[in-house]
Amino acid sequence: MIMLYVILGRTVIITVVLVCGSGRWRSAKKEMHARLEEACLPVKTIKYEAKKLNGLPAPVQRYFRKDGSHAGVVVLQI
Repeated sequence: MIMLYVILGRTVIITVVLVCGSGRWRSAKKEMHARLEEACLPVKTIKYEAKKLNGLPAPVQRYFRKDGSHAGVVVLQI
């Protein structure tokens, strides 16, 4: 009978520790996500303009001017 109480006691302790740990983990995760969201900077989008290629290295100019296929490229400037 004593063995049953020992096993039951350990089970209760382990369950309590897991439940408390889960709550703390959720709380810490929520706080971390909030801090990350706060730290985000706004992102500006700049559309591709052919005149902005002047002064870039020749391979880069060729890449963007090739068949005009990169006319829809959007560059993110941070």
